[in-house]
Amino acid sequence: MTQRAFDRTTISCDHTFKISKYIGARRESDNKFVKQFENLCIVLNERHEVIGWRLTRTTSFGDCAFTAIVSQMRKTIERTDKR
Repeated sequence: MTQRAFDRTTISCDHTFKISKYIGARRESDNKFVKQFENLCIVLNERHEVIGWRLTRTTSFGDCAFTAIVSQMRKTIERTDKR
């Protein structure tokens, strides 16, 4: 995931379902298209810029790795504050 600039005051997390229907593979045995994911979890800052995303199989925030995204953001903020 590419890091982008973000503000520290507000983030929001949501799922979108449309894009996931295009991500998958064709099974060789019957040539059926099999989806690999059900959702795209996105994290936005207060300017509606994408600051994190992850393809997921469920709408669970645990599956979205929301905590991992926030943890990475916190580390970035701490590095920036030390400069």
